[in-house]
Amino acid sequence: MKNIISLLTITIFLFSCNSDSKTGNKHDSIVIKDTSQQHIDKEEIVDNSENDKKSVIDELQGKWVRVDYPFSIYEFKNSQVKLTEEGLVGPLKFKDFNIQNSCVSSESGSSRFSKSDMYLYISPEKSCYHLSISNDTLTLGGTDAEYSLKFKKKDK
Repeated sequence: MKNIISLLTITIFLFSCNSDSKTGNKHDSIVIKDTSQQHIDKEEIVDNSENDKKSVIDELQGKWVRVDYPFSIYEFKNSQVKLTEEGLVGPLKFKDFNIQNSCVSSESGSSRFSKSDMYLYISPEKSCYHLSISNDTLTLGGTDAEYSLKFKKKDK
């Protein structure tokens, strides 16, 4: 009787080990598939990066009025931007801007955002703002300081 129990225990043990090793093999192949899929996704992100930037520039076109201070207005026209604000002196001019994946003017702050985030870089001033657009809301935030300014779209 003891021999039968021992044989039965060993048989169950062998089947359970064999089952675990098969599961392990399936799991390993899934990881390989996931890794290769992530590689493809990264390539697609790189390929679509310029398209994403163009799409953001298209969305920015028009006037954006600051939610908590309606005298602050960003106006985007093609690849130029003009800030109109109470207290600014002299004729206001449009300035070149572009959309970037990082801020060259910031060393510490940009690390708190993900690599897929976008930034508004105004060339002549060398100012850079963390940028996000959702529906008709534009949010500009600092890269070194914890602040964000919300703007609503006025027109196109």
